[in-house]
Amino acid sequence: MGRTVTEEASGTTLRVSQAVRPVLYGRVYGRLKALIDRRNHGKALRILKWMCFSQRPMKYYELLNGVASTPQNPTLCEDSKMVKQALDLCKPLIEELPDGNIMFVHFSVKEHLLTAESIAPIKLADAHHDISFACAATLASALDLVQPGSTRHQRMVQISTGLYDLVPYAADYWVEHLLAYASCVDHLDPDLPLLLQYSKFQLDHDHVLAYTSSEADRSCGDERPDSNMSLDKRLDILALFPIHRLAFEVLLLRSKAQEEPCNTGDGERLPQHPAPKHTVLLITFVITDLDRYLLEHDRTLLTRLLQDFTAAVTLLFTKENLTGISQRELEAFKHSHASSAFRCRYPSCSKAPQWFPSDEIRKRHEVLHQRLFFCKEPSCSWSRIGFQNSAGLQLHVRNFHSEHTTVPIPPKVRREQGLPGSPMPDAAMRQNRNSAVNVEAGLTPETPIVRRPSFLENILPKRTNSNLLKRKGSIPV
Repeated sequence: MGRTVTEEASGTTLRVSQAVRPVLYGRVYGRLKALIDRRNHGKALRILKWMCFSQRPMKYYELLNGVASTPQNPTLCEDSKMVKQALDLCKPLIEELPDGNIMFVHFSVKEHLLTAESIAPIKLADAHHDISFACAATLASALDLVQPGSTRHQRMVQISTGLYDLVPYAADYWVEHLLAYASCVDHLDPDLPLLLQYSKFQLDHDHVLAYTSSEADRSCGDERPDSNMSLDKRLDILALFPIHRLAFEVLLLRSKAQEEPCNTGDGERLPQHPAPKHTVLLITFVITDLDRYLLEHDRTLLTRLLQDFTAAVTLLFTKENLTGISQRELEAFKHSHASSAFRCRYPSCSKAPQWFPSDEIRKRHEVLHQRLFFCKEPSCSWSRIGFQNSAGLQLHVRNFHSEHTTVPIPPKVRREQGLPGSPMPDAAMRQNRNSAVNVEAGLTPETPIVRRPSFLENILPKRTNSNLLKRKGSIPV
């Protein structure tokens, strides 16, 4: 009797040679394909696409929403949501970690799926298309959270349904997936469902933005770089599509936020009184300054959407009961999101956003992002980047901004060049004279040995050559 699919993909079986893995994974996926019907086969394939090309590990509830969002089902509702059991379609190849992240059971699973020999090869363009579409559909639906007149209570009720669980991922990575797809296809068809979905998102976004911000807010900071190259050269591919402007604004804001001197958004350093050149500058870190900076400088609704979403999730954990949400639904939401209630608020963490189960743990993590010491030289890039400790700043100043920079000369160079301050020429002279004495005595001269001076030779007075010759035996000079 043959083994089950789960037994085929057990941890013991996975520890096989690289040559055997393609056969093993092909057999496992072949059995999976035989066990599921045609409709669920497409669902399983989308799960594997997300697993291979998502920009960070996915929580199971994020993955479910991403897989459920398709051109045939762009708007999620209670009836179209996927249940957690759907992940069992790929269960022999994936697993859920204690923190709710879904991972491959072994890194070689992904390697196999990306090869041409795989029974279900995952294509780069197809994966980024599906993920990018899900991001666009999610953001378009999530605009309801920032509609004029929307209240905090309404947002909490909407978010507790789980229909917006993909919002943080979509807000962080929609640009990357769209640009990745655009860069790996020969031509972008304006009638492609993906681009039509982004056009809809752009129109809905601009409509809501027109009612929620003034003209002055939308036009502030109209500076533009000379070209898209300074942000991402792939932006040129989208130049003829409406979504180009929104993608440009997102990348521009991220670029500015990364360059903020104090990384908090207040744009000021403390103390404000004049300080000597290269002195340590201590920053007062108030995390709300960072939130405020992003909100004030973002000419899109995405920062506000993400901040409102994060605030609503945090508040839901403080509620014992809430009007409009059953006790069962509230407890289910808390249970599923327990490991990710608090999000790291630093832009430098945007490439791999961190979520934490408590505000205290989040604050301990955010301390790692803080740069408390800055170079005072205005033209130096480290005046913006900063250092985590004073030792790093002092070393930087000594190496790059000291008025009398000392260039260390390796000992080997000092010996070969006979530079001042090096005792090696004297030692070499003594060795050569000893060789001359040996020649006169009829002995074979020894190969000169250049040795490093001892500590005592460096601090004690050196013997004169005449004293040395008297002891060894003199020769005419």
